[in-house]
Amino acid sequence: MKNIFNQSYEWVYQSFSLFKFSTRFSLVAGMFYLMFYMFIPATPGLNILSPILIMLWPFITVFIVAFYLSILEKKVFDFKKVMDLIRGKFARFMSIGLLSIVYTLGLSAWVSSDVARIVEIPQGQGLGEIQFGDFSPIIIKALVITIPFLMLTWFAPLLIAFNNFDFLKSIKSSFAGCLLYLFQILIAWTIIITLFVCLIFLITLLISSMNFLGNNLISLFSSFFVLILATIFIAMSFTFQTITYREIFKSVI
Repeated sequence: MKNIFNQSYEWVYQSFSLFKFSTRFSLVAGMFYLMFYMFIPATPGLNILSPILIMLWPFITVFIVAFYLSILEKKVFDFKKVMDLIRGKFARFMSIGLLSIVYTLGLSAWVSSDVARIVEIPQGQGLGEIQFGDFSPIIIKALVITIPFLMLTWFAPLLIAFNNFDFLKSIKSSFAGCLLYLFQILIAWTIIITLFVCLIFLITLLISSMNFLGNNLISLFSSFFVLILATIFIAMSFTFQTITYREIFKSVI
C-alpha cells in the first residue's frame, strides 16, 4: 500500500514539475480547452459546433501530449513528426470521436429525467430547501457512465498515435492500463482535485472578505481567479495524462 501512495505522489509531483517547465504552453493549452470544450458548447448558437469539436478532441490531445513528451525527453518539438504519426490513422481517431459523441448522447439521455425533475422544482422554493438528494441521482449516474468511458479513452489517442494500435486495441489497452493502476490514478487525482478545490475556496473566501472592493469588483476578481485556476487544472490534467502514459506504457515519441 505504501508503494501505491508513493507512486501516486510521484506522479503528482512530476505533473506539477512538467507544468512548471512549460508554464506558457500549459496556460495556452488549458485556456484553449476551456474555450473550445466548455465555453463554446455552453454558448447559444455556437453549441452546434460541439460534435465537430468532440471529433477533433483526439487529435488535439495527441499534439498537446506530444509537446509534453518532447520536454520530458529534452527534444525540440517536431510538428511534422507528429503529423506523420497521425497521417493514415484518421479513421481510428474518428472512431474515438464517435465513441465520445455516443457517450455524450447516452449520458444526456440517461440523466434527462433527473434534470427535468430538478427544473420542475418550484421557483419560489428557497435555495436552502433544495436538498443534495435532488442532485444525487445525476451525480451517481454520471459517475457510473463516466468512469468507464474515461478509462477507455484516457490513453487511446496516444496509443494510436505513438504505439500504432488499432481502435479496439487502443481502448482495450487504455482500459487495462487504467485498471492495472486504478488506485494510483485515483489517489493522484484525489490529491490534485482536493488541492484545486481548496485553492478556489481560499481565494474566493479571501476576495469575498475585501468588502472595500464592492460587490461588482469582488465578483469580477473571484471569477478571474477561478478562471485562472480552472485553466491550470485543465493543463495539469494534460501533464498528468502525459506522465501516466509514459510511466504505464513506457513509451516516448
